[in-house]
Amino acid sequence: MNAKAVIPAKGSGRRVDTVARALGILECFSDAEPELTLKQLSDKTGRYKSRILRLCGTLVAKGFLIRLLRAA
Repeated sequence: MNAKAVIPAKGSGRRVDTVARALGILECFSDAEPELTLKQLSDKTGRYKSRILRLCGTLVAKGFLIRLLRAA
């Protein structure tokens, strides 16, 4: 079975919302803020923490994000 990727024409306005949300999370990080908490990401994106947690889990699993565990 040959799978072909369908890539919308540039400027067509089509996008995958989940990918856009995940990229929005990555855009929150900067040299000035290389580490952010779940609450900070929620505040910056305006998304629920549960949604952020799921998206971050995927980003971590795929190697785009590193999760640091903090001692309480």
